[in-house]
Amino acid sequence: MRQSGGTIRVESEVAEGTSFRIWFPRVDGAPRAQEVAPQVALQRGTETILVVEDYASLRQLIRRMLEPAGYTVLLAGTGNEALRLIESHKGPVHLVLTDVVMPGISGLVLAARIGETHPEMRVIFTTGYTDDALLRNGINTDVERFLAKPYTKEALLDAVRTVLDAPGERPR
Repeated sequence: MRQSGGTIRVESEVAEGTSFRIWFPRVDGAPRAQEVAPQVALQRGTETILVVEDYASLRQLIRRMLEPAGYTVLLAGTGNEALRLIESHKGPVHLVLTDVVMPGISGLVLAARIGETHPEMRVIFTTGYTDDALLRNGINTDVERFLAKPYTKEALLDAVRTVLDAPGERPR
C-alpha cells in the first residue's frame, strides 16, 4: 500500500473482531488501456522427448505441454528408469529433458551415461534450485541447454526447439 501511496489501518477488539480500512490514492483521468501481447505461434515438432522428473505430477504436466505441440513423450521417474527406457524404446529418442537433482543418479550423471552410447541425443537440464547451488553441482545456467523452474509452456517449447535445431550432429 505504501509503495502505491495508500495506507491501511487495522483495528482489533477481543471477542468483537477485526476491521481493516484501506485508503487508495486518487487517480485523475481515465485508466490507461493495457497493452495485449501479440499471440506467438507455439513451436511444434515431431520428435520423441524423454522427460525425466521425480515428481509424477510435474511429469504429467510437462507431457500435457509437449504432446499437443506434436511431440511423442516418454516419461521416467528416475535416471535408471530413463536409461532402461532409452534402450528398450523402439525408435529414436531425440531429446532428454531431465531434472538436475533426483534421487539415485543425478541429471548430470544421466546425461554423461547417455552421451557414452547415444552421442546424438540432445539434453536439456531443468531445476528449481538457485544458480549458486547449480554452479556448486557443475551446471552452468548460461548455456542454452538449461531451463529454470518454474517455466511456461512457451518457454519449454522454445527451449526444446532451440536445442533440437541447434547446429551439430542432427538427431536421427
